[in-house]
Order: sequence, then C-alpha cells, then structure tokens
Amino acid sequence: MSTPAPAHILVVEDEAVFRQLAVRMLEGAGFIVTQADGFESALDIVERDPSIILLLMDIGMPAGTPHGISIARMSQMRRAQMKIVYMTGGDAASVTNYVGDAPVLQKPFASSLLIKTVKDELNRA
Repeated sequence: MSTPAPAHILVVEDEAVFRQLAVRMLEGAGFIVTQADGFESALDIVERDPSIILLLMDIGMPAGTPHGISIARMSQMRRAQMKIVYMTGGDAASVTNYVGDAPVLQKPFASSLLIKTVKDELNRA
C-alpha cells in the first residue's frame, strides 16, 4: 500500500518573518510548501502549479493591493477545488461574514493549531 503524497500548500503573507514561520511549521508537519508575498505572485503560482490544493491566505495585504479574501476568491475562480484557510492579525470574528465556511486563524497561533486546521480543511468534503 503506497503512502499518499504530502499536500502542497501555498502560503500568501506579505510579512516575510511571519510567512517564513508558517512555512517552517507546515514543512515540519510534512507538507510541501510554496510561498508568495502578495497578489500577483500568488495568482501566478496558482495558475502555474496545479499541485497546490490549499491556500493559507493572510487577509491583510498592503494598501493599494487586493486583500486576502479577494485573492482567495480569484484563486478559486481559477481552480474551484482549491481549499482556503485564512489568517489575520485582526479580530478573526470580525471577518467570518466575508469568508464563507473557510476557517480563520487569529495571529499569532500555535503550530499545533495551524496543522490541525489545515488537516481538518484538507479532509473536509
């Protein structure tokens, strides 16, 4: 019996320190991780790499660029099956009306919570 390939996750976060921390947490749990620092690079990666099945998306992006919810929706327009987990440095409860049934993690979060949330989302039908 073969072991399933690890899930490929795209982490989109404009703050390099936090992006790298999330990448290390996910790689430490055995995921394949690609990273993007914003709108254009995220959509380019989504279009080029069909192996990405989950987007870990920061909601707050720099002024003058689309926020994370818009980037996630544009990504799902390109690949409807893509799953989304949001993260925010703001109040997670204040954005739940805008993200549908996607989970929202409040930064900072523990590695164990990130891994559990990602696994739960990957296993959700």
